[in-house]
Amino acid sequence: MMEPDADRQACKVVRLKDGMLVVVPDSVGLMTPYVLEEQQDWFEDETDFLRAFLEPGMKVIDIGANFGIYTLIAAAGVGKHGHVWSFEPTSFTADCLARSLKQNTVGNVTLLREAVSDHTGVAKLKLEDNCEMNSLDEPVQGRAYEEVRVVGLDHAAATHAMVDIDFLKLDAEGQECRILDGASDFWQKESPLVMFEFKHNQTVN
Repeated sequence: MMEPDADRQACKVVRLKDGMLVVVPDSVGLMTPYVLEEQQDWFEDETDFLRAFLEPGMKVIDIGANFGIYTLIAAAGVGKHGHVWSFEPTSFTADCLARSLKQNTVGNVTLLREAVSDHTGVAKLKLEDNCEMNSLDEPVQGRAYEEVRVVGLDHAAATHAMVDIDFLKLDAEGQECRILDGASDFWQKESPLVMFEFKHNQTVN
C-alpha cells in the first residue's frame, strides 16, 4: 500500500452553524475543510433537504460517507430510535468520521469501513488529494492507493440487518450502477428514497 501525503494526517475540528462538529484535514487547500470553514456548512442543497425530510425513528444508509456530513445530519435527524449505516472505505477518512461521531456523542451510527460494489472481496482504492474523489478506478502508476474490503449491498444488508430503510445516499465515484447490480435482493425488500449521483466525470449513470 502506498501512503497518502503526510499533510492529510493532521486534523482539526470544525464547528458548523448548527453546532455539529466535523473532524477534517487541517488544510484549507483541500475541498471539505475549505468549504466547511468558509460556509460553516456543506455547499450542497441536498443537506437542507435531508434535514427537512428525516424524522425520528427513520433508517438511513450512507454509501460513500467521506468525512460524514450526511451521516452526521442523518444521525441527528433520525434520533436515538433511528439508525444510520455509514460506508467509508478510506482508512484516514473513516478515522476522521469515527472521531466526529465521538465528538458529537453519536450512538446511532454503524460505521462500516468498506467500499460497496457488485461483489465481495478486496480492491485497490485510488487515493486523491481530495478524499471526495477517491475511487475504485485502477490506480495510476506512482499514485497512492489503499487496499480495501469491498462488499455488495445484498451481503451488507443481510450481515447488518438493514431493514425498513427510509433513505439511501449513493455517492461512490463511479460505482453507482455496480452497486445497484449487487443489490437485487435489497430492492426486492426495500423501497427507500434514493439520492443518487447521476454523473461521474463525463459518464452519466
